[in-house]
Amino acid sequence: YTKALENLHLYEVATEKISKIDLSNPKNKELAKLKQSVQGKVNCIELKLSCGERDEFLRSKIPLMEIKNIEIVRLESPEEIIEGKLEISSMELSSLEIPSPPTTSFTFISDFQRLKDKPVIFAEYFLSIDTSNYGELLDEVIETEMIKCLIVGFDILANESNISQLVECLIKLADISRIDIAVLFLDEDTKNVLRRLAERYAVNENQLSILQVIYAL
Repeated sequence: YTKALENLHLYEVATEKISKIDLSNPKNKELAKLKQSVQGKVNCIELKLSCGERDEFLRSKIPLMEIKNIEIVRLESPEEIIEGKLEISSMELSSLEIPSPPTTSFTFISDFQRLKDKPVIFAEYFLSIDTSNYGELLDEVIETEMIKCLIVGFDILANESNISQLVECLIKLADISRIDIAVLFLDEDTKNVLRRLAERYAVNENQLSILQVIYAL
């Protein structure tokens, strides 16, 4: 997330976010380097984004069409999803099959498409993935929708005995190369779910500060 802020020339915002992290922790050495590169710089006043030129081969031959009568569909908030999922009985949950840990990115995407409406099952499935494989499996495919589903699932699954594992999983996602872009589009409702989860189980201060930076809480 802070890397994305740096790329957007929002140096002061990045500095403020990094200040909440314990940089003496060896795990945060990359953030320490990032702090040096943004410290003392001021935010840009205006950021201009230009469209890239497309090759003629890539240009569409079909003229643009005017879209009329757009129907706006209200999406469920994370709270509504959680309330709905909590109504699933333990018997129903036990009857839902959790896929085997994925061995390829393609398998992960395919499994997510089947589980995205079942956040609890997706969360359990995600926990079965070895954290050392996150980069290989998720670097090129992680999306905001996946993180949102995971947070909702974790919120339902969480208890005193597993909260540490869930938090470590969320922190380990920072190793994924595209996580900053995916988090950039995370909605405030989902962030609130994560905030309340951390408050409910008294996540330790160091973990909380890392979560705050990664997920812009």
